[in-house]
Amino acid sequence: AGSARDLRHGGLHHRLQRAAGGFRAARDAVVQRLLHGLGKLQMDLAVLALQCDLTRSITLQWSHPVSPTSFKTYTGVDARHHDSSHFDTNSEASIETFATFKRWYMDQFAYLVNELRSVTDTDGSSLLDNTLIFVCSELGHSSRHDHEDMPFILGGRAGGLRTGRLLDYRNSN
Repeated sequence: AGSARDLRHGGLHHRLQRAAGGFRAARDAVVQRLLHGLGKLQMDLAVLALQCDLTRSITLQWSHPVSPTSFKTYTGVDARHHDSSHFDTNSEASIETFATFKRWYMDQFAYLVNELRSVTDTDGSSLLDNTLIFVCSELGHSSRHDHEDMPFILGGRAGGLRTGRLLDYRNSN
């Protein structure tokens, strides 16, 4: 049997754990509601910073790689992004859930590209023509955690980059 002090401490510890769990649930709900709006705001600010020549480099990361983030509000999918990345290759539904998340991210990328395209830069071309956007995933096949065939996209022309190509280097040294 513990002392009265130990029992009080145990009770307090239990109450704090319950409160923290409630806080996490509330935090997740707020993040769920705000993520999309905050992301668009960050992209809009990035475009303005580039347009005003306040910076030549921006970084945007939606979340960390093992994120528990859920996008149900935006995708209708009742799963967490990281959990969906461990999809069952034999299940069309599992693959579609993961693809839904990837489409959401690509919709955000398209928003940024279109915003950059809509701004005229000082040389008369679009801001997109003078920008290079790099979009990537940290894994090739997320369910296997491999680093082969890692997808990435380059958007924009960086002032003269030849675009409209698919480059396949899988068989090169």
